[in-house]
Amino acid sequence: MLKLISFLFVFFGAILTALMAMSLSRFFVESSGMAGSASVLVWGILGLIGGGIGSFMLKNRLSQSQLNMSTLVFGLAITAFVFWIYIRIQQNKKTEPSPPIPPTDVLNKEDQSV
Repeated sequence: MLKLISFLFVFFGAILTALMAMSLSRFFVESSGMAGSASVLVWGILGLIGGGIGSFMLKNRLSQSQLNMSTLVFGLAITAFVFWIYIRIQQNKKTEPSPPIPPTDVLNKEDQSV
């Protein structure tokens, strides 16, 4: 049972750190345009690696009860975070899209003046 809890602690720690890094990446990267999703992915990968290494090193220093409680807290935090993302996606689906930009007749006016 200890190996399962240790594995879940490292796994949940890495996932939670990756989710936090991806959500906080908007504060580190200024308007990236088309490259925004790539920068979020990079921050997520860096968070996953950093969280995995940190959790792996921390699991040996915690007692059994601290490890159990931390794993439970990490699991609840991941569940809450995923639920929050789901709510935000549902809210974005309900908003009406902006109307299309009307075409301009700049080329047609130039052709008529010549």
